[in-house]
Amino acid sequence: MRKFAVVFYLLFAAGPVFAQSVTTAKSFDPTLFAGVSWVVGPVKSGGSSEAQSRAGLSLRILTSKESGAIAGAAGVTRYFDGTFGCDAGIAYNRRNQSYMATYDFCKRKPLASIGGIAR
Repeated sequence: MRKFAVVFYLLFAAGPVFAQSVTTAKSFDPTLFAGVSWVVGPVKSGGSSEAQSRAGLSLRILTSKESGAIAGAAGVTRYFDGTFGCDAGIAYNRRNQSYMATYDFCKRKPLASIGGIAR
């Protein structure tokens, strides 16, 4: 859980000017997200049966597409080693892109993600 807190801090505490411009979404206006995700923290290494991928492709639903706002996110990630993950977290939307800090409940690891959102 500490790792998730570190990811959250890095994504949303970039500076006082950035922090003042962050707001929560004012309405529920769901949208789709497609992007790349990375596992934050250590992963197993070793033989092929124990190896885990650090990166994957993600599809998520966001609670809002409002630019400059924080939204909720939930979805799935397909890692490059062929495994799947199910995650939930928060997203910061900026124009047609979104930055996320989520937690993968299947792999029990925090994720950082970047990608595009549908307008």
